[in-house]
Amino acid sequence: MLKPTWTVFVLLAVTLLSGAIFACASSGDDDDDAAASDDDLVVDDDDDDTTDDDTSDDDTDDDDTTDDDTTDDDTADDDTADDDTADDDTTDDDLDLDLPDGVDGLFDEDDLKAFLDAGGTINDGDSPPTIDGSYALDDLKITVDPDGNEGNPVLGFAIIFANQSGDEIDVDQGPLPPSKIGHTTQLAGYIAGADDCFSVFTKSPESYKSCDYDFSMIFSGCVVTDGLGDFEWLAEYKNKTGTPGDCAELPGKGEVRITVEDDGLAEEIILNTK
Repeated sequence: MLKPTWTVFVLLAVTLLSGAIFACASSGDDDDDAAASDDDLVVDDDDDDTTDDDTSDDDTDDDDTTDDDTTDDDTADDDTADDDTADDDTTDDDLDLDLPDGVDGLFDEDDLKAFLDAGGTINDGDSPPTIDGSYALDDLKITVDPDGNEGNPVLGFAIIFANQSGDEIDVDQGPLPPSKIGHTTQLAGYIAGADDCFSVFTKSPESYKSCDYDFSMIFSGCVVTDGLGDFEWLAEYKNKTGTPGDCAELPGKGEVRITVEDDGLAEEIILNTK
């Protein structure tokens, strides 16, 4: 756990209700919405045949024909529903990102889809650029927030990437110069990407009241001359445990937050260690 935590460096322009970076409490429950079941198709049962006169027999024949047609229509509807279900399944399988094996311990496919659907960037691939260094996040602004905090600024800090090797990398944070950086604890992470663009995946264990959770994060950007361009910070509260009422005050699964470096550049800097 970071000491101080990520929270220390994030102050929204609204009241914060949680101890995490984007700590804006959700009024909704964390439980996933229950999936609504499809209404059963109702097929009219054939009426009991009567033994009346010929006219009644003719009517019965007409009714049988009508019932057959209705049954055929219902069958067609069933086929259509089956086709729709197949299409949905195909869509679920379409998310094909080339990410390190360890990422699935941080985010499942639904999490990643929620980020992408919200407009976030996830750069995949097994040949990311080298990004070891310290970068100034001094113009942060929230662009996606389930509690309606879009447009609010976030107090700047320095993001530190270190010890990049293969698909592993450490993530840290500190104050912007001229403030002196103190002792911190690095977070283990994974890096993916190709050419000049990358995404780093990590998590920070945090707590709010009597609720423990993982503040799971993705940092995305591209290496440019003076630092990191198009920098995005994606975040989600995950693995909440503790008092249900306290945990319910935090945003739930799929309620993602996106913060960007609004001036387009996370400039590479040298931290003050003296």
